[in-house]
Amino acid sequence: MKRVILVLALLIAAPLIASADEPRNPSVVADEELITVDINDADLFEFVQSIRTVSGREIHIDPAIKEGKVSLHEDDITWSDALRRAIEPLGLIVHTRDDNALVILKSPQ
Repeated sequence: MKRVILVLALLIAAPLIASADEPRNPSVVADEELITVDINDADLFEFVQSIRTVSGREIHIDPAIKEGKVSLHEDDITWSDALRRAIEPLGLIVHTRDDNALVILKSPQ
């Protein structure tokens, strides 16, 4: 089973999801399902909002992070790997809190 999510630069707020399997909330994909991401110089906050929508997960961005642009062109990737790969060039990491929420933080270097 594969869901395809095509996220175009500047159109991140409206990811397109195509699926032929059983009806369920079409905006949420399972953790292991593969997606396609194609973004270039997208706003970090809009990208994270798209990942929230796709994953159904609670994702926070540390208030110390004020801005950022992300680019990622990947086929057959999980949403969690897409998130990590997109923010890594900005020196950011994803931390999982005790309550299972995700928090994007500056990497302690």
